[in-house]
Amino acid sequence: MSNQRKPKRYGLLHFAFDAFLTFITSGFWLIWIFVREMRREK
Repeated sequence: MSNQRKPKRYGLLHFAFDAFLTFITSGFWLIWIFVREMRREK
C-alpha cells in the first residue's frame, strides 16, 4: 500500500478566499502564501 498524499485541488472558493485576504491585508497574504509553498515538502 502506498502512503502518498493526493494533491489538494485549488478551487474557486479557495481562490476567492485568497483574493479577499490579499485585498484586506494589502498584499501581505501573498507573501505568506509564497513562504508556505516554499516550505512545503515536495
